[in-house]
Amino acid sequence: MSQYFNLGEQTIWNPSNGAARLFLRQVSVFEAELGLPSGLGQMRDDECQIDPAALKTFLP
Repeated sequence: MSQYFNLGEQTIWNPSNGAARLFLRQVSVFEAELGLPSGLGQMRDDECQIDPAALKTFLP
């Protein structure tokens, strides 16, 4: 089983469940530290939608 990180209709990353869970937990730490949303949505039905505008602001 794997999870999908999607930007619109395009899947940009398809890691295993464990790797996706670890990644999203790490991202939440950075969101809290920076006080900014990352643009990564919640994992629903094994898919995470990415908001490109928020992601661009989050990444230097």
